[in-house]
Amino acid sequence: MTNAIDVDHAVSKNAALFITTLASFLTPFGISSVNIALPSIGKVFSMDAILLSWVTTVYLLTSAMFLVPFGKIADIYGIPNANAVMSSVESRSYGVASGTLSTMRITGMAFSTGVALLTFSIYLGKVQITSETYPVFLRCIELTFAFFTVLCFGGVFVSLAKGDIR
Repeated sequence: MTNAIDVDHAVSKNAALFITTLASFLTPFGISSVNIALPSIGKVFSMDAILLSWVTTVYLLTSAMFLVPFGKIADIYGIPNANAVMSSVESRSYGVASGTLSTMRITGMAFSTGVALLTFSIYLGKVQITSETYPVFLRCIELTFAFFTVLCFGGVFVSLAKGDIR
């Protein structure tokens, strides 16, 4: 019969394997994305082959350079809501609480992406994003940023008003 410690150890080993596999996939995926974009980058910025080879190198070096500092910043500041939620539930409910937080984050990111894509589709339509449509593209980004800024300040003001009601 297995005890809870063996089960927790197996789960943590599987989680570590999954995270390591995902992380090892992200670097080649990012470099491949940059390599696919190299012809467009070269055309827009009038770069020759030697300068284009530096684009991939600089991408890899900056990714490696910022990986550890940003990881440490994330460890220091963390996500306060996640810490508050996870510290307020019993240990047997950690899975449900963690799943709920993850679902809320994914839903929020999907909503954000949907709003950004809706803004792009309204203003750009089916036009390809090129240097000629760059001003319209920037306007789409500004409108999306303004929309989410209004939502953030609205959330802050609602939270402040809710605190005064009690």
